[in-house]
This record gives sequence, C-alpha cells and structure tokens, in this order.
Amino acid sequence: MAPNISRGDGETVLDSPTTQLIAETLNTARRITQRVAESTPRVSQIEHEYRAPESLTEQELASIWGRILNRDAIGTRDDFFALGGHSLLAAQVVSQIRTAFRIDLQLRAMFETPHESLAAVVDEAQLRELEQFDEAALRKCWRV
Repeated sequence: MAPNISRGDGETVLDSPTTQLIAETLNTARRITQRVAESTPRVSQIEHEYRAPESLTEQELASIWGRILNRDAIGTRDDFFALGGHSLLAAQVVSQIRTAFRIDLQLRAMFETPHESLAAVVDEAQLRELEQFDEAALRKCWRV
C-alpha cells in the first residue's frame, strides 16, 4: 500500500502508518517542549539579591507597589509583573504615583521600565515639572 493517497481534488490523505508516525513525532516534540518549559525558570522564580530601596523615591515606589500587591518587602530589583502584578494593577500603581509625586506618568512606563529605573523616571518627571514653574510662580506657591 502506498504511504500517501492523492484524492482527485489535490488534497493528500495520509494512511494509518504515516499518521501514527506523525502523531508519535508530535507527541515526542510536545514532551520535550514541556520538559524544557518546566526546567526553565520564570522571572518570578529567578533568585536575585534583595536590594532595599534607598532614595525617598525608591521607598515611596516600594510602598505603593507593596500596597497594591499586598506584599511587605519590595526591593528595587523586584519585577512588578513577576510579583503578581498585571495591567489593571499597573494602572492603579500609576495613578498612585501621579498623586504621590504630582507628576504626569504614562502607564507604559510600568511596562517599559524596571523598578530601579522607574525611580529615575519619576525623579526626572519631577524635575521637568519644577522647571516649568518660573521663580514668580514658585514664590506665589510657597509665599516667600
């Protein structure tokens, strides 16, 4: 019996032994892929050295993340999404950052910036906000 039988419409029908061989090959490939996936550490499983927040900005960011994620110790090397964060929680974090630091921070910053760099982004945004004020406006705000 021929391994493949061609139908009149140009489609090829596989006979039983060929189908079994393909199925066995696919099952083997799936098992290998599953083993590799199981043995590859996820971001949340990768151990890293805890680094406590140092600057006031890092401390406030860690506090915000901790409140949103219901966690106590947030380090500057922690990944928001690896700790259980998702897009809706990220939106809450950005909202709290905007309120706490009085800056305009885009939601994409949570996706594009690790914690350590996020503190720098917040600091830079605060500097830009301050630079927008002229001396007279600052005197009026602070009544100097």
